Amino acid sequence: MDQTLIARYAPGGDLYDQYQASYGKAGADAIYAAAQTGEKTAVTDAIVKQKYGNDLQTSTAIIFGEQVATDPLAAPLAAADTFTTNTLKSLFSSWTVWVVVIIAGVALFLYMGGSSRVKGVLAK
Repeated sequence: MDQTLIARYAPGGDLYDQYQASYGKAGADAIYAAAQTGEKTAVTDAIVKQKYGNDLQTSTAIIFGEQVATDPLAAPLAAADTFTTNTLKSLFSSWTVWVVVIIAGVALFLYMGGSSRVKGVLAK
């Protein structure tokens, strides 16, 4: 990279002003510092870093460790919430409720002595 191009990335240069408008002074300064290295890909890497941020982790172990360290109950609570929601939806959105209510009613009737009352009424 020649000095003319590096001067365009310097404060006061047209590229510096363009990047300062997009990424702020710190972003433009980081791109200028990359241009001063003279490496072919340094400027592109600096622009990509300013535009998209740092690279995300690709290691499953590191991602898992960060999740456990920052919010260890997020996944188990989400799974429990989904399980509970699905269970309640399936329980209360079908005929199962009516079967349970009828069984409970019959059991309560028998517990309160309903069978002897029925025998008494039928014996008359």
